[in-house]
Amino acid sequence: MIKARDIGHRLPDGQWLWRHLDLELAAKSIVGLIGRNGSGKTTLLRTLLGLIELDEGHVTPGKTAGYVPQ
Repeated sequence: MIKARDIGHRLPDGQWLWRHLDLELAAKSIVGLIGRNGSGKTTLLRTLLGLIELDEGHVTPGKTAGYVPQ
């Protein structure tokens, strides 16, 4: 299970990409993430996996998670 509490990420220009985001992903679940180009989908995934540092909040990572970029 991956838990994220009150997370946020700023763009290099200081603008918030997303803020105060809470989510919980159950173990062995399959999740689809959709949105427009540039909306932060890949950034959110990489943040949940610990590949990008958070600007606020806390993520409790799961035991295993996979990421295969395009």
